[in-house]
Amino acid sequence: MNIRHESIFSFETLLECEPQTRLAKIFNVLDCNLVDHQLSKPFSHGPLGYKKANLLRALLAKYVYGIPNTAKLVERLSSDIRLRYDCGFPLYEGIPSTAMFCRFIKNLSNTSSLQELLGNLVQKAFAFGVMDGTHVAIDASKLDAYEKTKPPITERLNLF
Repeated sequence: MNIRHESIFSFETLLECEPQTRLAKIFNVLDCNLVDHQLSKPFSHGPLGYKKANLLRALLAKYVYGIPNTAKLVERLSSDIRLRYDCGFPLYEGIPSTAMFCRFIKNLSNTSSLQELLGNLVQKAFAFGVMDGTHVAIDASKLDAYEKTKPPITERLNLF
C-alpha cells in the first residue's frame, strides 16, 4: 500500500530553489507590462481574459526556445508547467488558444509598444554601461533571394 504525502513546499518555493532559466533572466530585464498600457481595451474572448504581458512573454519564449509555430507553442505551454509558470499563466487555469495568439499579434502590430519596449531596453543598456553608442554593428549575413546570381564581370565579358 502506497501512501502519498503532501508536499512540504509550494511549487513556487521549489522553483525559487532551482537555478534561473535563460527565459526567466530575460523576463527579469524586460518590462512586458508596458504592453498593457498600449492596448487600451481589455483583450479577452469569452469568460477568461489573459494578461497581455503574459501573451507577450509566451511569444518571446517561442523565439528564445526556437518553437517553430504558434500551435507548437500552445502545445508546449500545455505540457511544460515550468514554461507556463515563467510566462505568467496560472497553473490551474487554461492557456490561450492559437487563435488568441493570432489576434494578439494582430492587435500588437497596430501599436508602438514593441518599439517602446526596445527603447526602454536600450536605455537600460546605456545606464548599465553595456552600450556606449560609439560602435555600430551591422548584420552582414547572407539573405536568400529567388533570382539567379549574376556571374562576375570577367566571366560576362569573356576576357580570360
